[in-house]
Amino acid sequence: MNIFIIISLLICFISAIGIAYNLNKIVYIDAKNRGIKRAKLWSFIAIGGQSSEGLLLYLINRRKYPSNIDVKDKERIDLYKRRLYIFLATIFVGFVLLIATAIFFK
Repeated sequence: MNIFIIISLLICFISAIGIAYNLNKIVYIDAKNRGIKRAKLWSFIAIGGQSSEGLLLYLINRRKYPSNIDVKDKERIDLYKRRLYIFLATIFVGFVLLIATAIFFK
């Protein structure tokens, strides 16, 4: 039982790190292409917070700047989006495994 809990928590933890990393890269590329000053700072602000308030602040701020994205950066964003979806699915599987372990191995 304990090994299943450890494995499911490890899956969730690694997936959370992957989600944060890929979201950070997406926001950085977008901010850089829009010409937003301090793009790295905005990318770190976007991944911060428990209720995604950093991402909401970035989305509100980016409306002032037009998008000047080229094909290469668009492909990079699409790659990071696909990775983000994979990590979201993986974290879901980790939580299902954690709940199943808690229910079946009381």
